[in-house]
Amino acid sequence: MNLFEYSESVRKKEEGLNSVSFNNQDYLSKARTVAHYIAQTKGEVSIVDVRQALGDIPNDVNPNVMGAVFRGKQWLKIGHTTTTHEAGHARTVGVYILEALS
Repeated sequence: MNLFEYSESVRKKEEGLNSVSFNNQDYLSKARTVAHYIAQTKGEVSIVDVRQALGDIPNDVNPNVMGAVFRGKQWLKIGHTTTTHEAGHARTVGVYILEALS
């Protein structure tokens, strides 16, 4: 893959996350609130924690919205863990902390 193909891939990923975020705003807001709460109480959070707290994603919500939960400058990735839900196929996901914004 050359640089131009990579750049196009990144652009398409961002475009997809923007679209799924816009179309699932209520659920995304709820997931972000849960993530923020977990990070404040536990010190760190991953999408695994958020999914466990929220339970099954409703049928009318695109599950790709979970990829947008940690978008934003307030999140700092500090490590990795693996998914535990069946559809996650034990893929690696980030572990985050809330970063103090000045």
